[in-house]
Amino acid sequence: LSPVCCTLARTPKFCSRAAQHEPMFRAIESSVRPACVLGTSNGRAPTAWRGAHGLLNLHPARKAHACTQIKSAPRLEGARALQRGRRTRADGVVRQGAKAITAMSSGNEEVVGTDLLIVGPGVLGSLVGSQWLEKHQGARVVGQTNTTSRHEDLKGLGIVPRLKTECGEEQFTNVIFCAPPSGSDDYTAEIIAASKLWNANGTFMFTGSSAVYSESPDILYTEGSETVPAGKSPRVDRLLQAEAAVLEAGGCVVRLAGLYTAQRGAHMYYLKVKEVPTRPDALLNLIHYQDAASLCAAVLASGAKGQVFMGCENNPVTKADMMEAVYATNKFGTEKVNFTTSEGSLGRRMNNQQTRDALQWEPKYSSFEAFAKAYGQGDATF
Repeated sequence: LSPVCCTLARTPKFCSRAAQHEPMFRAIESSVRPACVLGTSNGRAPTAWRGAHGLLNLHPARKAHACTQIKSAPRLEGARALQRGRRTRADGVVRQGAKAITAMSSGNEEVVGTDLLIVGPGVLGSLVGSQWLEKHQGARVVGQTNTTSRHEDLKGLGIVPRLKTECGEEQFTNVIFCAPPSGSDDYTAEIIAASKLWNANGTFMFTGSSAVYSESPDILYTEGSETVPAGKSPRVDRLLQAEAAVLEAGGCVVRLAGLYTAQRGAHMYYLKVKEVPTRPDALLNLIHYQDAASLCAAVLASGAKGQVFMGCENNPVTKADMMEAVYATNKFGTEKVNFTTSEGSLGRRMNNQQTRDALQWEPKYSSFEAFAKAYGQGDATF
């Protein structure tokens, strides 16, 4: 046996369990033998012992994955990763490195490099966190809030809540800023503060708004289209200043069209007020919350830096047609909305094919009408 396995064999803790974990020991032996030569003079390789101890306590599925990762890693790289291993808690071991991607603490495994901080985990941020956890099993997702009002809800989703005042200097591989401008007196400063919580290894992104584009029905707006000139709208100025801070930090911007679910969005506002002082043929560009979340997750997973993306369905709908789709579901009562003017802006047409091609992403719902039809038939519940 190699010095690593000899060391393990002399350890009572491992003797009774060695037979049932033979594949794991072989993986360790083939990858970390150089650690005994490079790391110690007596061949006992304490860091390798700690790595093995951590692997023994993994869930079986995680153990198999970890062994596969160890086997596929170059031997020297595996050795260096194990040499960097360090005990971080009395009941856990963290092994870090290019291929040492598994961490254990109190029986919970965290995948190194997929950690995510959500600043402002409201409806959209919570959906991003949930989808991220589904795709990255074992990832640590933290939701940073101004108050504790939603902390229990976040825990129920598997998101670790914390107050902004508790953030300290911890940095994350991925950071998404979803907080609305209304929650801050100095929005740009909040974004700059969030960027400092990013370690620059993954992606830092900001969920912006398509409101930064001008409105002309004769222009097909894409990711790089011109934005509203500075000074024309205080709201847009605030958004563009926020975008500039994100891009300067190396982050990405996702300009989202109007967000909706069955019970949220422009249609719900119109149903509430009944009399709407806008023209019925004005265009709306929309995107379902779940699709917006999957788009944000795709941006984060891509590792992109310094880019502008767009989130929309590529199928603008007139306000009148949107409401007709709502009525057709037979789930919103019988009272109709009245659009009270034939003047004003006709809106804009947006197309995010560049974003789709770059991220290999497609929305679940191709249009508001498609969602409304699914909702009316019971195939969509959110």
